[in-house]
Amino acid sequence: MTRTTRVISGYQAFGQVRGELLDLVDGLAGAVGELGQRTLGGQVADLRHRVLRDDFSVVFMGEFNAGKSTLVNALLGEKVLPAKGWPTTAVLTVVTWGEERAVTLHPLAADARPLAVAPEELVHHITIDADGTSPRTWERAEVAWPLELCRNNVRIVDSPGLNEDPERSRITLRYTAEADAVVFVVNAVQALTESERTVIDQDLGVFDHDNLYLVVNRIDQVDQDEVDEFRENVLRRVRDRWGLTGERVLFTDARGALRGRTEGAPGALAASGVPEFEENLERFLTEQRSRVKIIGASSEIRALAARARSTIDDLYTLMDQDLERLTEEYERQQIPLDRLWEERSGIDRTVRNHLEATRLMVVDAAERMLRSAAASCVEWAQEGDHESRVTLKFWKARSQAQARAQEVTEDLSGRIMAHVEHWRETELAALLDERATDLEEQIGERFVSFAENLESIRTSLLNAGDPDGGEHLPSTLSRITGVGVGLLLNPGALLVGSQLGFKEMAKTLVPQLAVAFGLSMLGFGPVMLAAAVFTTGFVNTLLKMDKLNDRIVRTTAESVAATLRAKVPELAADLAADVHRELDAHRQRVDRDLADSITEVRDQVQYALQQRDQAKEAADERRRRLAGHQRSLDSIQDRAARKVEEWAAAR
Repeated sequence: MTRTTRVISGYQAFGQVRGELLDLVDGLAGAVGELGQRTLGGQVADLRHRVLRDDFSVVFMGEFNAGKSTLVNALLGEKVLPAKGWPTTAVLTVVTWGEERAVTLHPLAADARPLAVAPEELVHHITIDADGTSPRTWERAEVAWPLELCRNNVRIVDSPGLNEDPERSRITLRYTAEADAVVFVVNAVQALTESERTVIDQDLGVFDHDNLYLVVNRIDQVDQDEVDEFRENVLRRVRDRWGLTGERVLFTDARGALRGRTEGAPGALAASGVPEFEENLERFLTEQRSRVKIIGASSEIRALAARARSTIDDLYTLMDQDLERLTEEYERQQIPLDRLWEERSGIDRTVRNHLEATRLMVVDAAERMLRSAAASCVEWAQEGDHESRVTLKFWKARSQAQARAQEVTEDLSGRIMAHVEHWRETELAALLDERATDLEEQIGERFVSFAENLESIRTSLLNAGDPDGGEHLPSTLSRITGVGVGLLLNPGALLVGSQLGFKEMAKTLVPQLAVAFGLSMLGFGPVMLAAAVFTTGFVNTLLKMDKLNDRIVRTTAESVAATLRAKVPELAADLAADVHRELDAHRQRVDRDLADSITEVRDQVQYALQQRDQAKEAADERRRRLAGHQRSLDSIQDRAARKVEEWAAAR
């Protein structure tokens, strides 16, 4: 049998697949809606919300004068974002589809409310003034606009320049971490400057480059006789440095494209290179990034359909019980169920306390690591092979001294970041593994006891009508590891995996922390570190030294070390918070699973009792409807499985 594969092309085609997924979810919701299961119904509703709102996020980055905002406007077909002759965008701006034009400003302060402003006032709130004054009030601006590109569920993120402000840089990189595509715009007149290469190497280096586009804008300003040679040179450089192929490197004239669209000049648009970029980006989003979205949603639909199908089996069993005996048994199990709820809370308290102790241990370990880095700065600097030197040309002494200090600072920035990475992969990994083992030793038996007790309650309820126990129903463990999922789906999974849950989390967490640590250490990127080190009078001090070149290295290293030492408590707390945040998210999932398992037992029994209270004709009709839902769920499960198979095989 030949396996069917599927590749979609274009935003409309992806929208059609999204519609198919929504049809499956709606069918699932229709079946689940009649089962009276709050947890399952909530999960289906959440899935529908995510499928409906799952868009393509494209983040645009670039330095001043590259034409980033002009390129975004060219894609949108209107002058939506400000683009001026000086560094413009100071606030991250998110452009989405909206029937009506609207702008909402979201404040940096957590306790402040968003502010709606007129679209024509946007420029006054998000731009840097000509004198360099930057607004410090807003975290981001959300712009709703009736634009065709955004109608296709494409979300455009126009970012401020990295290294302009640490907090805003963190905001930008958080969006970058979640982006489907990252478009880095450079100016053809001075393409791939040292600072641009540094941003891609270090700030974007914590991400894979599998979704990175490099757009070389202002290609119209390159001498026409040199364009071909220029293109070849850029393509070779980015291929050798970042492995980017020609499909990810585009050459554009954004100003010409914008003029072509706003003034009705099709020739300017066609010659701009922007249509080729749009087509390339559309193929990438709808043929490659879409696979992850579709397979993920289809897998979740399949799992929820299987769970709902098994729930109906349990409801049949409960509805077949003698009403009086089931009622009596349910009343008898209230105290054990309440005790399990209390035990769930106790387990959660134990985990909370353990994670807080782990956070404090990470703080201590991170402080030792950072102080070790500070103590090594002079040695690292002296080991470096620095090309910049102060020569006998006294009229160049100042610029040469600053260049040498800048080179030392950049080298030390890389060494510090490498030191943090090594610590993350070794000492921190060992610490987290040790703490996860200790936690599982503390709560492992309690997890197993919880699952066994809930399984005992479940069995008693399902066998309430048979004083001899009747046919033994599948245990929680066999239901999870076999073909079924039922009342104890989540705790059963915990019973199987509780001994591995936090250890596996710790293993996967270590590589995931690379991005979070990169954000926390953003202030020690080369540009921001240089800004901190080169205080007023620093270069003048360097020029007064004997043995100038050697002393520049040592003094710069000492200044970097002092800067790092001053930030040790704050940085260590940030790194520990990154670890704790991820582990605590896992704790919340575990606690939610335990709570949901108890709620599901109660909901199923209450549903069965309500149905048995109805007239026989109504109960018979309910059974027929349940049978119809079973058939519907079987179909949904099969269709979702086929969708996973065909998209997993797509290339």
